[in-house]
Amino acid sequence: MEREIRYGGYVTDLKRHRISELDSRGVEPDDPGMTGGDRMNPRRHNYGRIYAQYLGPFLANGSPVTLVEVGVLRGTGLAIWSDLFPDGRIIGLDIDLAHFESNLDRLLRLGAFDARNQEVHLFDGFVDNSQYLAQILRGASADIVIDDASHADESILATFESFRERLAPKFAYFVEDNKDVHSELIRRYSQYRVESFCEMTVVTNLN
Repeated sequence: MEREIRYGGYVTDLKRHRISELDSRGVEPDDPGMTGGDRMNPRRHNYGRIYAQYLGPFLANGSPVTLVEVGVLRGTGLAIWSDLFPDGRIIGLDIDLAHFESNLDRLLRLGAFDARNQEVHLFDGFVDNSQYLAQILRGASADIVIDDASHADESILATFESFRERLAPKFAYFVEDNKDVHSELIRRYSQYRVESFCEMTVVTNLN
């Protein structure tokens, strides 16, 4: 939580500059904007204990990981993952990179990305990105994926399917801020372990 606060903490009312043409929700005139920087906050999402449980084996192993975060907003999460896995490859994907780009200098001044292991790419989670991800990953597999993008069932399911052939033999896939999509993931992907923790779903093949 300390790193999350250091790199910006909870923010709200961030303007949406761009959304997917396939996002049926659109942008309402009274849209309150986006919020972020609160995944570890015990007074809000409090996902820290879940991340600690599932990321522990990767940290204990010590091998470099490829970690992908879908939905980076201002880059707080990417900065945390870069600190946590300094020898890893940290990839950020978002349909709207404006907030990250405008905040990057500030993050660098705060000491983020000292390992210079981060990269970002435009990404529409509502479409089939299988081939696009192959280009981004350049033959690598994703060990850890965090979907913190639109939180809509449609994009979550499309994004997971796009990643499915690019996941490492032992992976952890996190879906934030959706209470219901785990049921459909269980129905479609019986070969994986799908666990629900209220608004967090974790998919693994770590057995």
